[in-house]
Amino acid sequence: MAKTNMWMVRAGQGGRQADEFREKGHVGIGWEEIGDLSAFADKASLVQEYRSRFPDWPDGRRLSAASQLIRFRDEMAAGDRVLTYDSSRRIYHVGTITGEYQHDTAVLPPCENVRAVEWQAELDRDRLSLAARNSLGSTLTLFRLSDAVRQEIEALVTGQATAPVPVDEQDDGEDEEALLKRYREEAVEIIKDRVSRLDAWEMQSLVAGLP
Repeated sequence: MAKTNMWMVRAGQGGRQADEFREKGHVGIGWEEIGDLSAFADKASLVQEYRSRFPDWPDGRRLSAASQLIRFRDEMAAGDRVLTYDSSRRIYHVGTITGEYQHDTAVLPPCENVRAVEWQAELDRDRLSLAARNSLGSTLTLFRLSDAVRQEIEALVTGQATAPVPVDEQDDGEDEEALLKRYREEAVEIIKDRVSRLDAWEMQSLVAGLP
């Protein structure tokens, strides 16, 4: 039996398109400058396209971008699990991919590269272990989750009692600029975590201390 992967697909900056992903039953990634991914034979040809369009980019950034698009087109598959994050509500939408790759400018603009999804569950971020939250902190638009994180999420969604599985953080091809952005975003999420656990008196003290 083929292994079922689980993928994170970010819904824009701060998850601003998360509701649209859910309501329209799709996930998508952008790069409208690149157009239909079916036009490229392989990752090397896509890297070359990035090189011609973005000559000032470092090679690592071109490779990272091309790798994500090729994964979306070729590695993701119907039956794989997928999630996206809504930072405003601090929840992950969890679903199953039901369609093949499509280039469609009308479904989720500006995300022109899309796949159909059946959304099935929501998961509060605070229920995840610290190790899982750290693993999901990558700033990449698309990445595959480790088996440990996938198993933890599936257990939480189905209500199974399971101990969190320690996982190692992976950069999965992030360049230096992306890593710095990731650390800043993780710091914001850590602050949100701390604030969400304050009781009424602690919150009052926090607000009183703000300038």
